[in-house]
Amino acid sequence: MHHFQYRGDQFTCEEVPIERIAQEVGAPFYLYSHATLTHHFRVFDEAFADIPSFIALNRTLYERARDMGGTRLTSSAIPFTQADWIRHYGPAWEPFRAAKQRYDPKNVLTPGHNMFSG
Repeated sequence: MHHFQYRGDQFTCEEVPIERIAQEVGAPFYLYSHATLTHHFRVFDEAFADIPSFIALNRTLYERARDMGGTRLTSSAIPFTQADWIRHYGPAWEPFRAAKQRYDPKNVLTPGHNMFSG
């Protein structure tokens, strides 16, 4: 839904001739349609209303890809548990964990990824 249209030979925004707006505010200028923006915000809100379902679907797709040998980027829309991270890193997990403990014992760096407990 867009509210920029031609009405005869006049280009309009929400049925107001843009030429008239230009005469009132001067040119150049930016012009936004409140009705169009409101419509698109509503569409966006409705599309993402069920975020938990999107995350669950992402998790299912990730697990399928993982089971076929795929990996994931370290930043993702899929929450990982520590067990997921251990599986992700495989044999590199223990040296990685030891280095993390040695160089970042207070877990200041990337504490939000659930890699390390506590």
